[in-house]
Amino acid sequence: MDGKGYQIFVIHPEKPLRDELVHQLREREYEAFGMAELNFDHSAGFSGSIVILGANHLSPQSAAGLSGHRSGRIILAALGSSGFSGTFDHIIPDEADIEGVLNVLTAIRARGPRGFVRFGGHLASIASFSFTADEKHYAGTIHDISTAGFSCTFRPEPEPFPDPDIRHMQINLPGHRLSLSGRFSGHRVFAGQSIHIFLFIDEIDPDIRECIRNFIYRSLEMKLALQA
Repeated sequence: MDGKGYQIFVIHPEKPLRDELVHQLREREYEAFGMAELNFDHSAGFSGSIVILGANHLSPQSAAGLSGHRSGRIILAALGSSGFSGTFDHIIPDEADIEGVLNVLTAIRARGPRGFVRFGGHLASIASFSFTADEKHYAGTIHDISTAGFSCTFRPEPEPFPDPDIRHMQINLPGHRLSLSGRFSGHRVFAGQSIHIFLFIDEIDPDIRECIRNFIYRSLEMKLALQA
């Protein structure tokens, strides 16, 4: 969890149901991933996570293995009623009940203090941005991004700082060039650099929002694969 919220793994052999649950959770800004099966050999990678399992598809041997491999830092929820209720921390009787899943996640404060899933870090360079204001060109590096905004540094730091309200900010994600409007909203100093926060306007285009979300999750999934 490390102060950011739980990673949520939906593990179910039926892909349409698994994908729909993951999609619904991501739309609500939960950091959710889908898997066809739970690999006990890599159970340590689930530490500090919520694992939501299709319990009706568990064999007695798998349930026994689950009990033997689970860590106290893994929260287990069952999708569907099963004969292994003692194995799970939470039971969601209907496998397709997204509201039941959300009720469990709300009860255990799964989202954490952040309202949006993001990718990146203080020292990461994940994308670039540029814009023109008052006939001057500005550019810099994006360090982390969510569907609400991003943190960045300028190259070079502008003096004086431009008007905080920016129209047609150009964001260069790998494979995509996006145009967004928003507002610079404060900054902080980290490692001697001024880190600025840029927040998108509320009316962000749904296709652009989905493009940013897809980039975030492709990046997070690659990071998970490297950690496996």
